[in-house]
Amino acid sequence: MKKGIHLVWALPLGLVLAYFALVFSTWEWCGISGCSGGGFGRISSPNFLMAVAWLLGAGVVAALPLGVVPWTPKRELRAVVALYYGAIVCLVGLVIIAPW
Repeated sequence: MKKGIHLVWALPLGLVLAYFALVFSTWEWCGISGCSGGGFGRISSPNFLMAVAWLLGAGVVAALPLGVVPWTPKRELRAVVALYYGAIVCLVGLVIIAPW
């Protein structure tokens, strides 16, 4: 249980860094004013490729603590949990930034 306590600081740190990558992804997708078009207005040609790249970066950054911090002695378990967690962060980020 003592090794699992590292997740108390590692997971929030990864999520805070992933949040900044999500903000950059939103800027690439909709512009600085967001998809609603207020303020400076919506950009005319969004860069979807860079938005997806920032989303993937957010997933990697959020999952990195789960894979690096030795919260369990099983490396395979850490890798699988980190992959699932990173995928969930990417999907949730896509739902957040997509202008449905």
